[in-house]
Amino acid sequence: PTNEEILFNLGIFYERNDSFAKAINYFEQTIAIDEEYNDAWYELGFCYENNNQLEEALKAYKKFLEIDPYSASGWYNFGIVHLKLSNIAEAINNFELAVALNDDFVNAWYNLGVAQSKTSHFIDARKSFFKAFELDPYDYTIPLSIAQTFEAIGEYEKAAQYFNESIQLNKAATEAYLGLGNFYARKNEKPEMIKYFALFVKYSLAEEVKNQTADEMDVMISEMTIELINLDSIENKTTDKLTELAELYFDFGRWNDAKEIYTDLLEKHFDKSEIFYGLALCNLMLNNNELAVKNLIAAFEINPAMEKIFLENFTLLESTQLYINIFNSIY
Repeated sequence: PTNEEILFNLGIFYERNDSFAKAINYFEQTIAIDEEYNDAWYELGFCYENNNQLEEALKAYKKFLEIDPYSASGWYNFGIVHLKLSNIAEAINNFELAVALNDDFVNAWYNLGVAQSKTSHFIDARKSFFKAFELDPYDYTIPLSIAQTFEAIGEYEKAAQYFNESIQLNKAATEAYLGLGNFYARKNEKPEMIKYFALFVKYSLAEEVKNQTADEMDVMISEMTIELINLDSIENKTTDKLTELAELYFDFGRWNDAKEIYTDLLEKHFDKSEIFYGLALCNLMLNNNELAVKNLIAAFEINPAMEKIFLENFTLLESTQLYINIFNSIY
């Protein structure tokens, strides 16, 4: 093999191991020897993009496309970088070129819809999403995006249909539960609204638990247990610490342990809305959905202000993490 081929293959090796900075070095050496080595320009663009060097990625993809203007994947990747840089008009143009070259390019159709949505061209976006869904009827994110385009122009019944379709493809389609919760909120159908908002919480929190480690959990629970042992007999302090321990168990995915504490606490504190609320979340995670809704309603009956916060912040929700922060503040 020639020197440039050796350097290119080294770049591919590091790229496949996600060592993008090292890969970039070898691809740059490759094109220093042969400026027309088109595969090196393509991979260089990919590595720059994944190394968050987006302006450099644009330059590399542009050079690649000057050499090979009929590459659908080249135009697609060029569009993705423009989309990341919020160059929406350029992204739309690039994705349109990609699908013109390859009508079966699912990701290009989907991201064309994403870009069109960002310019509020929801009917065009929906057409692009429908084409993507026709090509890949098993990707739950596509009907979710279709639903959001219907929602954006006030066609809520149609939106609900596709939110449900998204959930049928993936029961953990978090944003689809949020969409259905908002749908029933608009119809003032409170039990259904609470049901879907609660399921949204369930799957959002399940994702958060994945980020916690067993060692972190053991240390924190041990510290909390020692604090409980050292507490005096003041009832309120003990109750507060037990509630904190239940929350800690919940955060680390030990939902049965958390439920047991909340259940014990309810024997003495049947008037505390936060205990019903915690118990509701445990039941959600344990798939006791009907019981969870009853717990939520009990919490709201005790503390109407909690319901108001709960409902207001769902309608204002912008992201899963924002909701989790709001949710934590309710305790």
